[in-house]
Amino acid sequence: MKCVSLKDNNKFTLLNVILISIFLSFFLFRGRLGSDDLQAYTFAYNFLINSDQSFFDFLKEENNAWQFGHRKIWIFQNFIIISVLKFFNFFISFNLDALSRYFCGWIISFYTVIAYFVFIKILVKNELKLYFSIFIGSGIFLGSSLISYFTGSYIESLVILLISIRYLVKNHYVKFILDALLVLIKPYYLAAVIALVYTDHKFEKKGIIYFTAVCFVVFIEKIILKNMFTGFLVGLPFNFNIYFILKNIFDTFFSYGFGILFTSFIPFFL
Repeated sequence: MKCVSLKDNNKFTLLNVILISIFLSFFLFRGRLGSDDLQAYTFAYNFLINSDQSFFDFLKEENNAWQFGHRKIWIFQNFIIISVLKFFNFFISFNLDALSRYFCGWIISFYTVIAYFVFIKILVKNELKLYFSIFIGSGIFLGSSLISYFTGSYIESLVILLISIRYLVKNHYVKFILDALLVLIKPYYLAAVIALVYTDHKFEKKGIIYFTAVCFVVFIEKIILKNMFTGFLVGLPFNFNIYFILKNIFDTFFSYGFGILFTSFIPFFL
């Protein structure tokens, strides 16, 4: 009888999850880009296909600097997707713009589907029964405003996936990379990173050093970008309008259309 190792079984399970996620995301994706992801896509496509400028010259345009400052992670993601499709376009004739738009939007749905399965894995890892984990995971992802993320409506799907993966991994170096990515995506995700680091280390010296290192990486990135690109100040993703900040915090919980209180009854119940 052939023995199957646990490691091989885990690889088989991971492959199945990826294949199922690919299928489901094609089925769930609404087929078009939203406003934020469209702007990130337009930046990437214009630079790779429609521009003969260097990257530094391309960022001298005020709007391009602003887009890069706000959406650099998604722009790099789109660079990869468009470049891969452009390579295949040399051998197979197809509408590069249309297919690039589709896959740059599809990947957002894929992130959410993967995050759903990762969350179930987290619950199982915490010694919950599989069927109960599926019930809770489905309640949270399908019974709250997160359900809209499955259609590729929000580029923040990547944030949900990164946080979910962070709960699953144990390697501190991997966690550090995930935390740095979260803060690089948007500086205000630093609040989430603080909570995650506190969960891991409390107020221990190791946790303080770890958090300082994350902040240092982000600070260096901001300094480098500020000095490399003309007009980058217009692209800094900060808004110090107190009214704006408080209003968004209030709407996060109490807005009728998207507030946690009105759209997440099932997760609260669970």
